[in-house]
Amino acid sequence: MVFFLLILSLLAYGGLLLYGRKLSVNLETIKKEISLLDEKRVPENEDAIVAFDTKLTILKDVFNNHTYWSNFFAKFEDLTIPEAFFPDAKFSLGAEGVTVTLKAATKTYTNLAQQMLAFQQDPSVNQVDITDISLNEEGGIEFGLTLIFPAKVLLTNNVTEKK
Repeated sequence: MVFFLLILSLLAYGGLLLYGRKLSVNLETIKKEISLLDEKRVPENEDAIVAFDTKLTILKDVFNNHTYWSNFFAKFEDLTIPEAFFPDAKFSLGAEGVTVTLKAATKTYTNLAQQMLAFQQDPSVNQVDITDISLNEEGGIEFGLTLIFPAKVLLTNNVTEKK
């Protein structure tokens, strides 16, 4: 019985030695294949692929966070009274929402008050500030206007919502 276990142990040891040699040969073959593939590498192509992947990631973010300015302009047009004129506008998108800084003109203080009230009464306008009220050369009123809309006004597409 001991003799049988000794022979079995030697066979197992021999099998492990043969398996170890086979693994070593396979390892050497794999190392050679890796070195051959490494020689075929073109760093410029790899850089181009990484740059392309980066652009795709940026493009994905743009599509996922697309803003629909047409919604904002439609809302702004709805809130503007016909007697008001806006010769200058600046738009910015920040954490608090869409900030619109306008230079505005109208003919009377009544129109100024109506325009201010139209913006203040709308629930989609978070904040309305009027500054620099003055008379212009033609006898009209010029004023600065800052409006803050929530960012969500830019995030939905009215065209897709209607479908």
